[in-house]
Amino acid sequence: MATAKKIWKGEATIKASDGYGGSDADIGTSGTYIYSGDIDLETNGYEASIIYLEHDSSGTTDNIILGIFPSVDGTDRADNALIEIEFDATGGADTQEPGIVIKDLQHLEVGLKTNGSADTFDYRIRWDAWRWDIS
Repeated sequence: MATAKKIWKGEATIKASDGYGGSDADIGTSGTYIYSGDIDLETNGYEASIIYLEHDSSGTTDNIILGIFPSVDGTDRADNALIEIEFDATGGADTQEPGIVIKDLQHLEVGLKTNGSADTFDYRIRWDAWRWDIS
């Protein structure tokens, strides 16, 4: 009898500003998305991914908007987000938002922007993915 089990890729940081040990720019006040780059689920047969957002929102009044942008082949993302989620960013330092599960997309990019013009944010985007092994 075959047994199915979930195989995890292993969590990784895909984009981070200097406040989280990365070299990417902070989320700025322009209201323009900054993008993660291609997240490839297709190559290794992953079914879904889970996206985590951490941010430092000490003393801020603006919120963070996270958008999921699908791509068919990893070279050209959609112009409009498949979904946008606005996070109340008044939580303080090192706030981690709940994981967001994304299924059935071959490629995607995560975008971040603010809803205002007063604050910038340090952040880190982490992800993991899974596929099924049946043996």
